[in-house]
Amino acid sequence: TIDTIYYPLNPDDFNTIDKQVAKKSLKLPLNKVIIGFACEDLKNPRKGFATLLKALSLLSKNEREHVCCLTFGKENREIDQIHDLEIIQLGTINNIKIQSLVYSAMDFFIIPSTAEAFGLTCLEAMFCKTPVLGANVGGIPEMVIDQHSGFLFDSTDHFSMKNGILRVLNTTHVERAQMGENSRNLVLSNHNPDTISKLYVGLYKGVLND
Repeated sequence: TIDTIYYPLNPDDFNTIDKQVAKKSLKLPLNKVIIGFACEDLKNPRKGFATLLKALSLLSKNEREHVCCLTFGKENREIDQIHDLEIIQLGTINNIKIQSLVYSAMDFFIIPSTAEAFGLTCLEAMFCKTPVLGANVGGIPEMVIDQHSGFLFDSTDHFSMKNGILRVLNTTHVERAQMGENSRNLVLSNHNPDTISKLYVGLYKGVLND
Protein backbone atom coordinates (compact mmCIF):
# COMPACT_ATOMS: atom_id res chain seq x y z
CA THR A 1 0.00 0.00 0.00
CA ILE A 2 0.98 3.64 -0.51
CA ASP A 3 0.44 6.04 2.37
CA THR A 4 0.39 9.79 1.74
CA ILE A 5 1.83 12.34 4.16
CA TYR A 6 0.48 15.73 3.20
CA TYR A 7 2.10 19.17 3.19
CA PRO A 8 1.81 20.84 6.62
CA LEU A 9 0.47 24.36 7.12
CA ASN A 10 0.09 26.12 10.45
CA PRO A 11 -3.64 26.81 10.96
CA ASP A 12 -2.79 29.70 13.28
CA ASP A 13 -1.30 31.60 10.32
CA PHE A 14 -4.67 31.94 8.60
CA ASN A 15 -7.53 33.63 10.41
CA THR A 16 -11.14 32.85 9.59
CA ILE A 17 -12.97 36.15 9.11
CA ASP A 18 -16.70 36.59 8.51
CA LYS A 19 -17.16 37.00 4.76
CA GLN A 20 -19.38 40.08 4.95
CA VAL A 21 -16.93 41.75 7.34
CA ALA A 22 -14.02 40.89 5.05
CA LYS A 23 -15.84 42.22 1.98
CA LYS A 24 -16.69 45.48 3.72
CA SER A 25 -13.08 45.87 4.90
CA LEU A 26 -11.86 45.55 1.31
CA LYS A 27 -14.73 47.69 -0.06
CA LEU A 28 -15.93 44.83 -2.28
CA PRO A 29 -19.45 44.59 -3.72
CA LEU A 30 -21.80 42.88 -1.28
CA ASN A 31 -24.37 41.94 -3.92
CA LYS A 32 -22.05 39.86 -6.11
CA VAL A 33 -20.44 36.43 -5.90
CA ILE A 34 -16.72 37.01 -5.30
CA ILE A 35 -14.67 34.47 -7.25
CA GLY A 36 -11.04 34.63 -6.18
CA PHE A 37 -7.75 33.77 -7.85
CA ALA A 38 -4.18 34.03 -6.56
CA CYS A 39 -0.69 33.18 -7.75
CA GLU A 40 2.76 34.75 -7.70
CA ASP A 41 2.41 36.17 -11.23
CA LEU A 42 -0.91 36.43 -13.07
CA LYS A 43 0.97 36.23 -16.38
CA ASN A 44 2.19 32.68 -15.64
CA PRO A 45 0.35 30.59 -18.27
CA ARG A 46 0.54 27.42 -16.16
CA LYS A 47 -1.63 29.06 -13.48
CA GLY A 48 -4.51 29.46 -15.94
CA PHE A 49 -5.65 33.05 -15.38
CA ALA A 50 -6.11 33.65 -19.12
CA THR A 51 -8.24 30.50 -19.32
CA LEU A 52 -10.29 31.70 -16.36
CA LEU A 53 -10.99 34.99 -18.15
CA LYS A 54 -12.02 33.04 -21.25
CA ALA A 55 -14.42 30.92 -19.19
CA LEU A 56 -15.89 34.03 -17.53
CA SER A 57 -16.40 35.62 -20.95
CA LEU A 58 -18.60 32.65 -21.91
CA LEU A 59 -21.11 33.53 -19.20
CA SER A 60 -24.21 35.41 -20.24
CA LYS A 61 -24.40 39.18 -19.65
CA ASN A 62 -26.77 38.62 -16.73
CA GLU A 63 -24.49 35.99 -15.18
CA ARG A 64 -21.40 38.20 -15.50
CA GLU A 65 -23.18 41.06 -13.75
CA HIS A 66 -23.50 38.85 -10.65
CA VAL A 67 -19.77 38.05 -10.50
CA CYS A 68 -16.73 39.92 -9.24
CA CYS A 69 -13.31 38.41 -10.00
CA LEU A 70 -10.85 39.23 -7.19
CA THR A 71 -7.14 38.49 -7.60
CA PHE A 72 -3.88 38.93 -5.77
CA GLY A 73 -0.38 38.35 -7.10
CA LYS A 74 1.77 40.29 -9.55
CA GLU A 75 -0.76 42.19 -11.64
CA ASN A 76 -1.46 41.64 -15.32
CA ARG A 77 -2.52 45.01 -16.71
CA GLU A 78 -2.46 43.65 -20.25
CA ILE A 79 -5.63 41.63 -19.79
CA ASP A 80 -8.62 42.60 -21.85
CA GLN A 81 -11.39 43.77 -19.56
CA ILE A 82 -14.47 41.64 -20.12
CA HIS A 83 -17.60 43.66 -20.75
CA ASP A 84 -20.01 43.61 -17.79
CA LEU A 85 -17.48 41.81 -15.54
CA GLU A 86 -15.86 43.47 -12.54
CA ILE A 87 -12.20 42.47 -12.10
CA ILE A 88 -10.29 43.72 -9.06
CA GLN A 89 -6.53 43.13 -8.95
CA LEU A 90 -5.03 43.74 -5.51
CA GLY A 91 -1.44 43.15 -6.61
CA THR A 92 1.22 41.33 -4.61
CA ILE A 93 0.32 40.64 -0.96
CA ASN A 94 3.05 39.17 1.25
CA ASN A 95 1.40 39.72 4.63
CA ILE A 96 -0.32 36.50 5.72
CA LYS A 97 -2.94 38.33 7.81
CA ILE A 98 -3.97 40.42 4.81
CA GLN A 99 -3.99 37.29 2.66
CA SER A 100 -6.37 35.75 5.22
CA LEU A 101 -8.65 38.78 4.89
CA VAL A 102 -8.68 38.49 1.10
CA TYR A 103 -9.25 34.71 1.09
CA SER A 104 -12.08 35.18 3.61
CA ALA A 105 -13.74 37.78 1.38
CA MET A 106 -14.00 35.27 -1.47
CA ASP A 107 -17.20 33.27 -1.84
CA PHE A 108 -15.29 30.71 -3.88
CA PHE A 109 -11.62 30.36 -4.74
CA ILE A 110 -10.69 29.07 -8.20
CA ILE A 111 -7.46 27.27 -9.04
CA PRO A 112 -7.45 26.68 -12.83
CA SER A 113 -3.85 25.46 -13.18
CA THR A 114 -2.95 23.27 -16.14
CA ALA A 115 -0.38 21.48 -13.95
CA GLU A 116 0.07 21.63 -10.19
CA ALA A 117 2.29 19.53 -7.93
CA PHE A 118 0.26 20.50 -4.89
CA GLY A 119 -1.66 23.79 -4.95
CA LEU A 120 -0.72 25.81 -1.85
CA THR A 121 -3.18 28.65 -2.56
CA CYS A 122 -5.99 26.10 -2.60
CA LEU A 123 -4.98 24.94 0.88
CA GLU A 124 -4.69 28.51 2.18
CA ALA A 125 -8.16 29.41 0.90
CA MET A 126 -9.67 26.32 2.52
CA PHE A 127 -8.07 27.23 5.87
CA CYS A 128 -10.09 30.48 5.60
CA LYS A 129 -13.35 28.54 5.09
CA THR A 130 -13.48 29.36 1.40
CA PRO A 131 -14.59 26.46 -0.82
CA VAL A 132 -12.66 25.82 -4.02
CA LEU A 133 -13.47 25.39 -7.70
CA GLY A 134 -10.43 23.39 -8.73
CA ALA A 135 -8.87 21.89 -11.83
CA ASN A 136 -8.73 18.11 -11.77
CA VAL A 137 -4.91 17.98 -11.88
CA GLY A 138 -2.03 17.16 -9.52
CA GLY A 139 -2.83 17.19 -5.83
CA ILE A 140 -5.90 19.41 -6.16
CA PRO A 141 -8.49 16.56 -6.22
CA GLU A 142 -7.08 15.31 -2.90
CA MET A 143 -8.15 18.59 -1.29
CA VAL A 144 -11.21 19.51 -3.34
CA ILE A 145 -13.85 16.84 -2.80
CA ASP A 146 -16.58 17.49 -5.36
CA GLN A 147 -19.78 18.82 -3.74
CA HIS A 148 -18.15 18.59 -0.28
CA SER A 149 -15.32 21.13 -0.15
CA GLY A 150 -15.96 22.57 -3.61
CA PHE A 151 -16.23 21.51 -7.24
CA LEU A 152 -13.85 20.04 -9.81
CA PHE A 153 -13.56 20.72 -13.54
CA ASP A 154 -11.40 19.68 -16.50
CA SER A 155 -8.47 22.11 -16.63
CA THR A 156 -7.99 21.68 -20.38
CA ASP A 157 -11.52 22.82 -21.24
CA HIS A 158 -12.72 26.39 -20.60
CA PHE A 159 -16.30 25.21 -21.23
CA SER A 160 -15.90 22.78 -18.31
CA MET A 161 -14.56 25.66 -16.22
CA LYS A 162 -17.50 27.84 -17.26
CA ASN A 163 -19.90 25.10 -16.17
CA GLY A 164 -18.04 24.91 -12.87
CA ILE A 165 -18.51 28.64 -12.40
CA LEU A 166 -22.24 28.20 -13.08
CA ARG A 167 -22.33 25.54 -10.35
CA VAL A 168 -20.80 28.13 -8.02
CA LEU A 169 -23.39 30.75 -9.00
CA ASN A 170 -26.19 28.26 -8.40
CA THR A 171 -25.13 27.48 -4.83
CA THR A 172 -26.94 29.17 -1.97
CA HIS A 173 -25.25 31.13 0.80
CA VAL A 174 -25.97 28.23 3.19
CA GLU A 175 -24.47 25.67 0.80
CA ARG A 176 -21.31 27.75 0.33
CA ALA A 177 -20.98 28.20 4.09
CA GLN A 178 -21.25 24.44 4.64
CA MET A 179 -18.64 23.76 1.97
CA GLY A 180 -16.43 26.34 3.68
CA GLU A 181 -16.77 24.53 7.00
CA ASN A 182 -16.04 21.22 5.28
CA SER A 183 -12.98 22.76 3.63
CA ARG A 184 -11.43 23.96 6.88
CA ASN A 185 -12.19 20.69 8.68
CA LEU A 186 -10.60 18.70 5.87
CA VAL A 187 -7.34 20.66 5.85
CA LEU A 188 -7.19 20.74 9.66
CA SER A 189 -7.41 16.95 9.58
CA ASN A 190 -4.91 16.31 6.78
CA HIS A 191 -2.46 19.22 6.96
CA ASN A 192 -2.03 20.01 10.66
CA PRO A 193 1.72 20.17 11.51
CA ASP A 194 1.24 18.12 14.71
CA THR A 195 -0.46 15.35 12.77
CA ILE A 196 2.15 15.46 10.00
CA SER A 197 5.07 15.26 12.44
CA LYS A 198 3.56 12.19 14.13
CA LEU A 199 3.14 10.51 10.75
CA TYR A 200 6.80 11.15 9.92
CA VAL A 201 7.91 9.78 13.30
CA GLY A 202 5.83 6.68 12.67
CA LEU A 203 7.29 6.33 9.18
CA TYR A 204 10.90 6.54 10.37
CA LYS A 205 10.25 4.15 13.25
CA GLY A 206 8.78 1.68 10.80
CA VAL A 207 11.80 1.97 8.50
CA LEU A 208 14.24 1.52 11.40
CA ASN A 209 12.34 -1.49 12.72
CA ASP A 210 12.48 -3.12 9.31
